[in-house]
Amino acid sequence: MRNGDIVENLDLDNGETLEIIDQSRMIGKDTWLITLVFRINIDIEKKITKKIMTLSDEDIRERLGKNVVYEARHERHFINEKDRNRVLSELKDSFLKTNLKYLSHPDFSHKYVNKKYNDTQKNR
Repeated sequence: MRNGDIVENLDLDNGETLEIIDQSRMIGKDTWLITLVFRINIDIEKKITKKIMTLSDEDIRERLGKNVVYEARHERHFINEKDRNRVLSELKDSFLKTNLKYLSHPDFSHKYVNKKYNDTQKNR
């Protein structure tokens, strides 16, 4: 996986940081695969685990590690080089318009950690 360049870091109202990463790459002479990755690295700490009353800190850390990563990837294929910056901006604006309120919610971190924990239960 290509790391990409961090385009922006947004500090969210809930204390988390949303990284916006450009992983675009050229796929032809003047053609791009535009890829933006939106990532939040959630540090599993007591402020989160205490809100998940049914689970112990140790159980969560044993199953998930020290942090959980939220990641969303948005892509557009076969974009002409002259349209690259416009498409990057549109993808970013569209994602933020539809997801920023959700990601900034005070309950986002612990609910996402709880979801990831439950996903590991289902995959056992």
